[in-house]
Amino acid sequence: MKILVVDDDDATRLYLRALLTREGHQVIEVGTAAAARDAFVHLKPDAALIDGNLPAHGIGGATGP
Repeated sequence: MKILVVDDDDATRLYLRALLTREGHQVIEVGTAAAARDAFVHLKPDAALIDGNLPAHGIGGATGP
């Protein structure tokens, strides 16, 4: 399964990549909302883990904390 991990914290992305890779998944990592949008459009992940507190800088219509 191709899983997109979206988090602005490097350590969290590293942890999730290690965990998911060990379980046999292909992991795509991004650190911004704009990069997540591009990854969804171009890379077509099967699932995503998204930081709920990620600032939405660079994407219209949404605001971060």
